[in-house]
Parts: sequence; structure tokens; C-alpha cells
Amino acid sequence: MQATTPVELLTNSNLDFSVNAAGTNLAFDGQFFSGWSTRLVSNLSDLTSPNSVGSGFYLPLDTGNRYSYGGQTGSNAVWAQENIIYTGSPGSSAGGKGAFAIYQDVKTVVGREYTLSQSGVYTAADYLVNNKDKASAVKSKSINVFASNSNSSQRLALVKATDSTQSTTFIAQSTSTRIYAIIGKESTWYTDPYVLIQSRTDSGKNFFGVSLQNTGIQAR
Repeated sequence: MQATTPVELLTNSNLDFSVNAAGTNLAFDGQFFSGWSTRLVSNLSDLTSPNSVGSGFYLPLDTGNRYSYGGQTGSNAVWAQENIIYTGSPGSSAGGKGAFAIYQDVKTVVGREYTLSQSGVYTAADYLVNNKDKASAVKSKSINVFASNSNSSQRLALVKATDSTQSTTFIAQSTSTRIYAIIGKESTWYTDPYVLIQSRTDSGKNFFGVSLQNTGIQAR
């Protein structure tokens, strides 16, 4: 067995959010994080599966710093403030789309062990589902990180939002591996009006992050 040197393989693993031409912390096209593709979540009851990654994401301009997504029915809005972006759910008791998915394809070596981590300052202790009324401005916090072969929906690895250790390892089965994160959760206006997308601490560290490193071993 041969040891390998740790190397970060993901583009924008810190999930720094894009800044649009107006200077707000939000990309007009919904691609919040450069290097990552953004998708809607097709199955809000399972936020840990490649099969729950849905169709394309778009953000038609609504008003001010608010951008809607998801169409007319069950649409959401996204707000941008200094160092924070978050969703707000529709003004009804119907289920919203507070969760969305991002993914990135990475070249990998078959048989090599990789470490997949949620690498922001978020920990399982931060996991929060805000089941309060709409008067509360508390934002729910959740991120699930997982991997599959790029041409398959079979999951290779998973770091759940509630795992005490926000890291796991897996053996690559393909020369291309897809790394996912589903940020947020299903929301409704009456029980959970706000879901955090990303924020930055005063020291410049991001709340959410995703890391893939070849810190394992290569089987001969």
C-alpha cells in the first residue's frame, strides 16, 4: 500500500458565493458557488441521495435583492445581505423549496481512497429545523454531503448534517466522481420561513464547505 499526500481536489471547496454586477452576494443565474452546478431538489423527503437531484436552477428577478425560483407554484425567494444569503418560502402552508443541490465532477483514480468532508465551521450541533411560526427570523441550517460515480446514481459516501464526525472515506470506483451537497431542507411559510444558504464569520470563514482529498491510500 502506498500513502498519498493530501491535495484538495474540488474547485471552490469553501463555497465562496458569487458576487453579481450590482455587488450583492448573489449570482443572477442561481449559480451561487463558482465551480459548482446548482439544481433543484426533486425529492424533499430524501436530502441524501443522488436520485433527489432535480432539474436546472434559475432565479428570475423579483424585487430588490429578492430573486424567485421554482416557478409560480411553490416558488421561493432568495435574499442577499452582507456576508449571508438565504431562502424565504412561499406565503402559504404549501411545501416550499428551501433545499437545493450543488454538484461537481472530479477526476479520481480507481482504487484510491478519498476523504469526503463538510469543511465549513458548521457542525452537527448547528443543525436546526426551525419549527416556529413565521414571526421568527431564525434560519434553519442543514447540509448533507455525498458522492457517486459521475455516470451513476449509486451513492458511494455520505456525510449527513447530523453526523458527529463531518467526514468519511470511500474508494473511487471510476475515473470521474461526482460530489454533491444538498443545502437546506423543505420549508413552509408557517413553520420555517428561512433556510440558510451560506454565511461568513467575522474572521472570514464560511459556515458551509465541501472538501475532497486524496489523503488515503492507493491499493497496488
